[in-house]
Amino acid sequence: MSQELFINLTDAEIRAALMEETVLIDLIVERRERASVVGNIYLGRVERV
Repeated sequence: MSQELFINLTDAEIRAALMEETVLIDLIVERRERASVVGNIYLGRVERV
C-alpha cells in the first residue's frame, strides 16, 4: 500500500491530509491564530476517579 501526505499552507491555516491509496487516513487542520498544542507535554496528577 502506498501512502501520500498532502500539505496546504495559507495565511489563516495549515492543512495536512494522509491518504492510503484512495482512503483518507488522517486530516489535521490548525488555525494560525491559535497557539499550537501539538507536541506539548503537560504534567498533572489524578486525584479522584
